[in-house]
Amino acid sequence: MGWDRDPAREAAGRELGVPAPDTHSPKVLLPALAAWPEVPQAGRA
Repeated sequence: MGWDRDPAREAAGRELGVPAPDTHSPKVLLPALAAWPEVPQAGRA
């Protein structure tokens, strides 16, 4: 998918109780983005 490590996204993952490495998984990342709309979604442009 081409997403690089993003401190803001990783922080969002920690808020949701998701370990940082798992934020690269679409199964985790997509629900995290849905729950955290402020996270930049450049990868989905």
